Amino acid sequence: MKYPPKEFQETNFNNILKVIVQKPLATLITVQDHNVFTSHIPLIHYKTPNLPFGKLIGHIDIYNPQLSTLKNNAKVTAIFHGPDSYISPSLFENDQLPTWNYIKVHVEGKLKLIEDKHALKASLIKMTEQLEAFSSNYVLPEDHEKMSSLLDYIVGFEIEITSWEGKFKLSQNKSTLEQNKATEALIENIKNDSSSFIKSILENFKG
Repeated sequence: MKYPPKEFQETNFNNILKVIVQKPLATLITVQDHNVFTSHIPLIHYKTPNLPFGKLIGHIDIYNPQLSTLKNNAKVTAIFHGPDSYISPSLFENDQLPTWNYIKVHVEGKLKLIEDKHALKASLIKMTEQLEAFSSNYVLPEDHEKMSSLLDYIVGFEIEITSWEGKFKLSQNKSTLEQNKATEALIENIKNDSSSFIKSILENFKG
């Protein structure tokens, strides 16, 4: 593969998993009758002994038009978005060009619908358990009063991962010093940009 350049190709599946687990909100892409459908859906990774790369589990609203493309054995693509940032030439001592650093994971797989309501409920509980691991000890009760009604408005699915590609562009083609500076800038830009951006968006919702 000539693109991306070899130094930006992540070949360690453990690092791929880190992105999937830390940044589970994926862009789900399907195609039907030459039309492309996309949705932003949290996908949780499950390790399974008979599948080398495991599977992803998620659910979709019954009113989402993309649902019509989600059929058993359908080929789907999911993109997981790690951190990204503009990298200024001003960071480096020698002459450089502006660039953009990023971490992205592309996953392709075969889809299977979760048609059993008990299995769908179990997947929601498991998803909540994994997501709460980063923030609190909340446990979604199996008998939650709103659970039954929710199950009527969503469709669960799993994706057997058949192939994956990691695109980790982090200035690996530069010197160690320059790479460290780019990494520091990426971390700092994410912190500053996220805070100010969210605040500016929220201002639009204030009356």
